[in-house]
Amino acid sequence: MLDQILHEPCFDQLRTKEQLGYIVYCGYSTSFITYGLYFTIQSEKTAIYLDSRIENFLETMATTLAEMSSEEFEKNKPEKDIAHIKPITKANIIEFFNHFVKPTSPVRTKLAIYLEAQAKSDVTTKQVSDLIKTPSLSESAAAQAATDLQFKLSATSHDVEKEVTALENYLLHSLNIAETKIDPAVETQRKLHGEHGPRVGVVKDLEPPSSNGTTPVVITDVPDFKARLAATKGPCPERDLSEFEDWTQILSY
Repeated sequence: MLDQILHEPCFDQLRTKEQLGYIVYCGYSTSFITYGLYFTIQSEKTAIYLDSRIENFLETMATTLAEMSSEEFEKNKPEKDIAHIKPITKANIIEFFNHFVKPTSPVRTKLAIYLEAQAKSDVTTKQVSDLIKTPSLSESAAAQAATDLQFKLSATSHDVEKEVTALENYLLHSLNIAETKIDPAVETQRKLHGEHGPRVGVVKDLEPPSSNGTTPVVITDVPDFKARLAATKGPCPERDLSEFEDWTQILSY
């Protein structure tokens, strides 16, 4: 239910408005006995900055939940799960969010995984967005091109002709764009190359964000960290198995 409420605002705020990256989404993960809410962002910005923007988003969602009308809340209940979530009230969700998810909750637990690429791209999300508008791509092709070009284009070598050739080959052979539609994209790429320099929109590393008074623990040795974790309690049946025993059916030989 909470994932249903957060999913669209997450994309709208972090992807569309803040343009943190092209791959931006949230969801929930499950294991045998635990559930978790996760956020995934692929961006040219630093990991700590992205972490802070997720925290800020969750803070604003606390206010959004509190101000959400009853009618809007009911619309977020998926039909396939309606039998299970029908009894859930808005107050239940707010209490759950404030206890387990809200950054200022003293009992909230969070694991942030920072994956930093060794090769840094000078091409920002906004520049790629400007570039893929020129060939008039379909929605699916634009999404694929955005992801591909974020990796392919870089001003590291400062060789505009190599970048233009790579772009032409990609549009012609990978996306099958007509040659007549490629020229505007090439001109846009030449302009973007001239804008390269200090990476736009990149924020210097700060301390890992913490809003509930705790001190974040930086994990440098993952195997050692896992070895120190206490094992969670295994799954247990909701009803005792003895209720289902029927000794009268045992056959004797």
